[in-house]
Amino acid sequence: MIVTHHFLPDIADSSSLCSNNVYCIFEDSKGEIWFGTEHGLEKRKVDLSGFQHYLKGSTIFTIFEDRQNNFWLGTSQNGLVLLDRDTGIMTNFGANIVGHHVRGICQDDNGKLWLSSGSGLYRFDPEDKTFTAFAKEHGLPTYFCNTSLFVPDNPSVFSVVKIQRSLLMIGTPEP
Repeated sequence: MIVTHHFLPDIADSSSLCSNNVYCIFEDSKGEIWFGTEHGLEKRKVDLSGFQHYLKGSTIFTIFEDRQNNFWLGTSQNGLVLLDRDTGIMTNFGANIVGHHVRGICQDDNGKLWLSSGSGLYRFDPEDKTFTAFAKEHGLPTYFCNTSLFVPDNPSVFSVVKIQRSLLMIGTPEP
């Protein structure tokens, strides 16, 4: 049996979903359900009465919880964002990513985060807050596109996932 609920934005209801465009749905370690949308981050209220809104106005492409239960967001305007779910405080690390556009996040065995973006692949060290960029010269394919989401001569990486102890699989638009 499949049970469905259709959530729609409602201007008259401030606790309704803020966008029809949902890019990701994530259940965290506490069992809370989060929605990454075109217009922000939404958390379904525990009593199911509506949604709590976070990071309004920013497109959320991916949600990731690391092994330390840190809550990371990949956005189109703010790059990588760390959300403290208890306080609602957000820390933005996006200035270090060309185009500020993060589509995917995964964690390796050493605790580093790997980010897929329109401008390549990045490794982020949460301990010292540093980024390492991987691009065409590291063997990634390039993709030319005329939108602000992609950077000419840099690879576009749509997704990233850890599939074995030290092996990452990345998704790109080119073979």
